[in-house]
Amino acid sequence: MNTHDLPLVIFTLSQQFAIGTFLLIGLLFLKQYVTGIDELKISRRFFWIVAVMVIGLLASTFHLGQPFRATNALHRLGSAWLSNEVFITGLLIASGGIFYLLAQYKPHLLSQRRIFLIITMLLGLGLLIAMSKLYMIETVPSWNNNYTPLSFIASTLLGGVLLCHLIINNTQYNAYTRTVLNGIGILALVFTLVITLLQSTYLAGISSSITTPIDQINGYYTYLYLRVFLALLAFIIWTVMILKNKYHQYSILIILIMIIIAEGLGRSMFYASHMTVGLL
Repeated sequence: MNTHDLPLVIFTLSQQFAIGTFLLIGLLFLKQYVTGIDELKISRRFFWIVAVMVIGLLASTFHLGQPFRATNALHRLGSAWLSNEVFITGLLIASGGIFYLLAQYKPHLLSQRRIFLIITMLLGLGLLIAMSKLYMIETVPSWNNNYTPLSFIASTLLGGVLLCHLIINNTQYNAYTRTVLNGIGILALVFTLVITLLQSTYLAGISSSITTPIDQINGYYTYLYLRVFLALLAFIIWTVMILKNKYHQYSILIILIMIIIAEGLGRSMFYASHMTVGLL
């Protein structure tokens, strides 16, 4: 697979994981599953989530060859999904950053903090839409299908749940919090596995007189099996963690690392499968 796409892999996954965290923690806050000093403590930990988004955005600029060309991506704001994606990402980071700063330096401004949390959640949904629209290009059959937005949603939920588990550690929360997060996470993991297998079957059905999306990826099935193996292993460890009701930081980190590798492989395969309709 082409390392040239690595900045985009880092960008899309980092933003989606962060969006998932904001959405899920936001719902927990708004549903009052976490309140008081613990809500404030968790809000302050969003420094790391905002940092992940900033790192992802900076990484994406290297895809352009020269990072300083990044501003050129805004030239068609409103008419091109790439420009919209970059613009919304900037707003998302700004809104998420203000949410964190209010928690850190103005903890008494709860209403204002909630407003920026909701704005960040909405911007996150907007960025997911922009990402999906950007890649669903009519002339690229390997991308222009429902598996593209579905895989983005799965990554958002899966990464978001795991990051939520990490940042709520050592805080007091409603008894249903872990149950809700685990339910969403396990469903997202199963959903990811199903999408992975169905998408593989779909790609196998696309061909031209020259090549196929799968043929363009050296060792496609090796990467596919490794991704499925990591996802299944994560599922087993996660299930054991749930059954024992023990959420050790290291166990969650191990699952997160496996998911990052698995999703990174999947996203790299996604970019490598690019094939225009002109070759059909």
